[in-house]
Amino acid sequence: MQQPRTQTPVIAPDLIVPIVADDTEEAPWMVMGDRQFWSATNFASMLHIYAQTHHLPWYVAGLLPIRYRRPGERRRRQVAPDVMVAFVPQRPRDSYDLQQEGVFPAFVLEVLSQSSVARGTDRKRRLYEALGAQEYVLFAPEARLLSPPLQGYRRGESGRFEPLRPDVGGRLWSEALGLWLMAEGGALRAVQADGQLLLTHEERGGSCCAPGGGGGSGPAACHAGARPRRGLTCSCRTERARPARGLCVRCLWAGHNVGCIW
Repeated sequence: MQQPRTQTPVIAPDLIVPIVADDTEEAPWMVMGDRQFWSATNFASMLHIYAQTHHLPWYVAGLLPIRYRRPGERRRRQVAPDVMVAFVPQRPRDSYDLQQEGVFPAFVLEVLSQSSVARGTDRKRRLYEALGAQEYVLFAPEARLLSPPLQGYRRGESGRFEPLRPDVGGRLWSEALGLWLMAEGGALRAVQADGQLLLTHEERGGSCCAPGGGGGSGPAACHAGARPRRGLTCSCRTERARPARGLCVRCLWAGHNVGCIW
């Protein structure tokens, strides 16, 4: 296994944190269709399983608000990547406070929909660059939205984002993760340097919910702190699970509930 890069990035001193509207539940660009949701969820699941298996110091999360302040402002703003990986201690979080954590997530992914293409390709790129991401990747499950459907940026020696160059197969190498990323139909996959594909929990034969949440594989086995993802009702019937918008999603187990946030 090739070790991922973990050093703190150098940010170009002349980069200005742009004013970008917050990611909130009410924002139209935060609405996800099935292709976007499952692309992000399965990718986060793969990364979490991989990190746990190889004892990597990764914190993997999805749709978690990152709270930050622009220089000179008292107001805290927030941005919520579809998937992020930070080299910080592994613990449950309700949000990621940039000031408290001390470092921006090294890797951020946005899975694009019709309503989020412009925001993802321009405004969020400039924001993540200024806040300190090492790498920013964009993936479009619907190829018509982005050509090629997998693109990305890495912070170069200048402290600015530089485009990731794909190999002959269209794969992108992530130095932050030490993995190849590739589009496979409408899915985003990760591959180790030796060619071994990272598997989803379903491909690994995983159960619906966490065995540590009470045993078994049914909804009652889910983690007691589970709550639905944005705009979804989790099928885990726990005391803290809260319905939203009348939709339902089955819990995914990857060391914690990926179909739910806790």
